Amino acid sequence: MELFDKVIEAGKIFEMQRMQYQERLLLKGLVNPQTTQQLKVSIGNLGHFLCQEITGNFTTVAVKAGTVLQDTGIVYTYGKLQDATGQRDLFNDYIPLDLILSPGRTRANMSLFPGYSIGFADIGGPSNNLFYPTKFQYLFYSNSEIILDVKNVSDAPNFINLAFHGVRVRTKAGGR
Repeated sequence: MELFDKVIEAGKIFEMQRMQYQERLLLKGLVNPQTTQQLKVSIGNLGHFLCQEITGNFTTVAVKAGTVLQDTGIVYTYGKLQDATGQRDLFNDYIPLDLILSPGRTRANMSLFPGYSIGFADIGGPSNNLFYPTKFQYLFYSNSEIILDVKNVSDAPNFINLAFHGVRVRTKAGGR
């Protein structure tokens, strides 16, 4: 017979459930060619956000000739996460997105690239990535932003999708 080593207090458990719940924040955008851009997602005023894992994907598109694009499978995008509270860098340098994001590279959908030809005879190979969320634990203040500072070294635009999986920690009135 196993005995409980802790007393289960339903009132405390219900209070914790009322103040915390699972949430995902999505940061996404198109990064123009040969630029550095900041993509942002707002934490909002519902409470602090405790990030536990990140997942995401990106495209690997380059110009083949003129306005003809090619999905090369080569990573052209590098990112650095920042906490907008005090502009704190969470990564010391720009990191290739294939080292951070899972499932990582996805084949480009050419309908997302207006103004470019769909001369896509030589599409990059399948991504063949396994899906393992990346552990990333950090508490973001309410009313702040998560910033992904992204460099795109390609001569074509590339898409990025990044999801932050975590727990919304609601604050009591007047509390932090």
